[in-house]
Amino acid sequence: MVPNIHPAVPLLPRGAAPLLLLLSCLVLSSQADTLPKPPTSLIVTETTATNVTLSWDSGNPEPVSFYIIQYRPKTTYKGFQEVDGVATTRYSIGGLSPYSEYEFRVMAVNNIGRGPPSDPVETRTGEQAPSSPPLYVQVRMISFSHLMVEWEPPEEPNGQIMGYRVYYDTDKNDTLSGWKKHSTEDSQVTIISELYPNIIYNLRVLGFTSVGDGPPSEILQFKSRYGVRCIPPRFSIPPTNHEVMPGSSVNLICVAKGTPVPYVKWLKGEIELTKEDEMPIGWNILKLTIVKESANYTCVAMSSLGMIKATAQVSVKALPKPPTSLIVTETTATNVTLSWDSGNPEPVSFYIIQYWPKTNYTGFQEVDGVATTSYSIGGLSPYSEYEFRVMAVNNIGRGPPSDPVETRMGSRLPLHPLNVKVRKLSISNIMVQWEPPEKPNGQIMGYRVYYDTDKNVPLRWWKKHSTDDSTVTIISGLYPDATYNLRVLGFTSVGVGPPSDILQFNTPHEGERGSVC
Repeated sequence: MVPNIHPAVPLLPRGAAPLLLLLSCLVLSSQADTLPKPPTSLIVTETTATNVTLSWDSGNPEPVSFYIIQYRPKTTYKGFQEVDGVATTRYSIGGLSPYSEYEFRVMAVNNIGRGPPSDPVETRTGEQAPSSPPLYVQVRMISFSHLMVEWEPPEEPNGQIMGYRVYYDTDKNDTLSGWKKHSTEDSQVTIISELYPNIIYNLRVLGFTSVGDGPPSEILQFKSRYGVRCIPPRFSIPPTNHEVMPGSSVNLICVAKGTPVPYVKWLKGEIELTKEDEMPIGWNILKLTIVKESANYTCVAMSSLGMIKATAQVSVKALPKPPTSLIVTETTATNVTLSWDSGNPEPVSFYIIQYWPKTNYTGFQEVDGVATTSYSIGGLSPYSEYEFRVMAVNNIGRGPPSDPVETRMGSRLPLHPLNVKVRKLSISNIMVQWEPPEKPNGQIMGYRVYYDTDKNVPLRWWKKHSTDDSTVTIISGLYPDATYNLRVLGFTSVGVGPPSDILQFNTPHEGERGSVC
């Protein structure tokens, strides 16, 4: 008979099974009672003009309930929009604006709640043809046969405007493809020539992107003038000055009228910027890119009736250079006068002076709004070393500081010595000790110890004991068993400071030992 064989099961002590069951429940509960981790590897896998497809990794070892996608346009912050209940790690979001930058992030959700968001990812949606026409179309006759057309970009360009087409014809009922067409690049002004005089024309403008054409503007009617007399050149839109940041771009526009319509060209100083065989008539736009230095640009309009010029200055905005030649021109015990050169070819708004004591740096103090290149600073500490520097300020901000200059303030009368003490050495000798003044206000040249038995007589009549800059001295020749009054003062090269308070002491009588008072 074959005996029953059972797998070996370890024996548990009595009462251990409920405890084991409780521990296993706690482990399972602790695993479930945490929010999920953020998803990882979020990427954009596909982009159209209005749709973006995202994919990501869960980032969690345990299954999650679903995902939430948050997104927002980068140009106008209105808070995140959400797509809730996403069950997969790939999803397409629609209804986005063409050629717009968006930010996306994903969160995992479990039965506890939503976890932290993933690292964001940014993308730009694709282009579409413009969905609105150019705005504010205007026309202006500049001769009997030349028309200047101006407009503003479409409200919804849906991409990078590559250029515009101006359609015009005398029959507004004809299809647009049958109208005369004048193309231009992304400029918003152009000249149409060879118009017939005294004729009513119809005009429409449309913009286009790399994807296609947008809708044309509403029909604008105008009448060409007839019989215009000869008129010398004159500027209808002269060039204007510009201030730009270093490395930026700017367009200089120059429009001239006259009959005949003048040719228009650009000069930079004496350098011709417009080729002779490419000189346009009526208008000329000079496109400057990566501007690094200030310069003058001259627009020249010329016809058989004369030539006119107008100059525009393009100023590159930059922080001012540091002032130069900073020196100290005058010093007293509490005042310093500084002078410097601007160091800038262009005027600056004002200067800032920074200064600090060399012995105790607690940050620079500043004097703001200094309008001149010379200035006096007061309220400084006597016989202290200071460092000074100056910065120029313009409408962009404050420039770098000048090279620093250092100086020591002048001396002043010192305050009285501190903690004066007397030690009796014998019946006729004492040792006097003290500490230097709290504010010596200069180099202490020495001390004077005054002593007398009558404190009511003037100090100049007291006995005087002089010493160098040492803070201890011996006075001898005192009378035994007498009451003396003692005061100590210090002096600098400027003069004598006030004496310390009166210290009274008694000389010992015969046989008494010395002591300190």
